[in-house]
Amino acid sequence: MARVLKAKYFKNSSFMDAKLGSNPSFVWRSILWGRQIIHKGSRWRIGNGEQVYVYKSNWIPRPENLKPLSIQTLHPNSVKEDVISQNFSEEDAARIKRIILPSSPQLDQLIWHFDKHGNYSIKSGYQLSLRLKSPDLASSSDLSKTHWKIIWSMEIPEKIKIFMWRAAQNMLSTAYNLWRRKAIKEPMCGRCSKEKEDGFHALIGCKYANKVWKLTDFHQNMKMLAQQDLLSTLQEMGKIASRKDMELIIATCWSIWSSKNLFIFKGKEEDAQISVGRAAAVVESYRRIKIPATQTVSQNQSNNQQTWLPPPNGWYKVNVDAAIRPSNQTAGLGVVIRDSRAKVVAAAVQNTIYKGDVECMEAEAINFGIQVAQSTNFLPMIIESNSKGVVDLACNRKGSITEIFWKIATIQDSLKRLGRVQIQHVPRSFNRIAHGLAKKALEYVSSAVWLGNYPDEILLLLTIDS
Repeated sequence: MARVLKAKYFKNSSFMDAKLGSNPSFVWRSILWGRQIIHKGSRWRIGNGEQVYVYKSNWIPRPENLKPLSIQTLHPNSVKEDVISQNFSEEDAARIKRIILPSSPQLDQLIWHFDKHGNYSIKSGYQLSLRLKSPDLASSSDLSKTHWKIIWSMEIPEKIKIFMWRAAQNMLSTAYNLWRRKAIKEPMCGRCSKEKEDGFHALIGCKYANKVWKLTDFHQNMKMLAQQDLLSTLQEMGKIASRKDMELIIATCWSIWSSKNLFIFKGKEEDAQISVGRAAAVVESYRRIKIPATQTVSQNQSNNQQTWLPPPNGWYKVNVDAAIRPSNQTAGLGVVIRDSRAKVVAAAVQNTIYKGDVECMEAEAINFGIQVAQSTNFLPMIIESNSKGVVDLACNRKGSITEIFWKIATIQDSLKRLGRVQIQHVPRSFNRIAHGLAKKALEYVSSAVWLGNYPDEILLLLTIDS
């Protein structure tokens, strides 16, 4: 069948460039209608760039508008990093510079944009077709139910789940929404008066919300996910945070909104510490009600027994992590290496360009850890990361053809070449030293490796677990 269609309708071109033709069959018309979905939902993963037309192809990874928004000023097949800022809008340039490229030229590949791992599914294709037919449908109808699990699966009060669901759908009574309904005269935030108040600004972007986040363990991660819609923010946080952390994050959003309403309607400015305490208290009290007391005691006992464990004799453990600073598009990578006696034998930091997404930088941290361990001859090694998604990809428990593929391929090449290397996932609480080093790396200009004689600021971080 495919050969017949090719001979009749696109003998001298590819399927993606085929025309309707004269007197087309019903089958061919149906196929071309389906191709519209592929056109809209697919984009190029850049390898060598030879098959990508700069202004016509979908190739910029972002939620919508996969083509450049800029006016054409370059040759259709030519993009060089030194001219990106000169020829693209600020938004386009920022996205383009974050695209991950392979270490050596590879073929370009079409991937499905609306899947985390780049694979097309009938379900995601159907959802996209609904969006194309009825752009004004509520977001709940064109998003997979799995996207909302980040909210509905949490063990928190129903009223907080409903609040977060409404916030993610832009249904809160923010100043911007009230202004659009002509209920108020201006869309500006009533607290900081600096920006329009949408859901993201009210819960994360506002300087008063920022005061609250600074008192939590999630401040750095919330900063690195700036300028995203709320649902995307929750999904990105879900990749790097535990379930309990996500419950506290959502509760903190609710607490910030409560504090905001207290200011708007009663003129009272609540201390940020109270907002943090209220969120933690609500989550903890809900857990005590939902979980039997005996189970709670046994869980607490087992949690108290859990701790970072040293590697077997003759092995080294390499803990790695990444931190992001979105304001200047940089990332910090942290590595700590310990022996079977739990003694720190090496530490390293690296400041690098933030490319891809959070998981891509977590993969880059693993690559950096392998490089440090190999160069210092601390082998064989067990690599530990708190990014479960990246560990699953590196161990082939899952697959992805998106840009992270290049990073994972480098990791897997190293595993084959070095032989006795293992990778495993650990909770964030077991990875505190590497996390501290990653944040410290943001203050460095390039990279540094220490085999003893640690600077005071680094030595302080190395004693976190002591």
